Amino acid sequence: MTDETNKKPAPRRIWLQWYGEDDGSYIGHDRPEGVTFCEDRIYRSDICYVRAGKTASINAAEIEALRGRAEAAENRLAELEAAARWRPVGGDKPEDDVPVLALLNTGNYAIVRCTTIYVPNGVPLRHWRGTGGSDKHVVCWQPIASRPGMI
Repeated sequence: MTDETNKKPAPRRIWLQWYGEDDGSYIGHDRPEGVTFCEDRIYRSDICYVRAGKTASINAAEIEALRGRAEAAENRLAELEAAARWRPVGGDKPEDDVPVLALLNTGNYAIVRCTTIYVPNGVPLRHWRGTGGSDKHVVCWQPIASRPGMI
């Protein structure tokens, strides 16, 4: 039997730790094994959980609204991840003469433009402008989110 007078009350909040010393900012990062919690915040990436109590009322409409916002945020994240993915040169082509970020065969990055210079027999011949020389070739590219007048 335990002595009820010596029991410490449960903390009002706890901190969930699952990234450890990482900042947790990796997109698509899986939860590592060994998730733990502590009464004190240890890492910048710790997530705070607040004790709601037994009498906390939960409004079904608020829950549905939050679910809708979470779904919209997940959809937007998927759009951003798709837009930021690197594309191989042999695959999709960027819009003609629009600046893109390119990874060159030298390991350097450059802002380049892909232009169609000739279309013999219906097959476009494309040229990457801005690589810095004929010995530097684009390996893969990704679009640049630009504002009007930026480039």
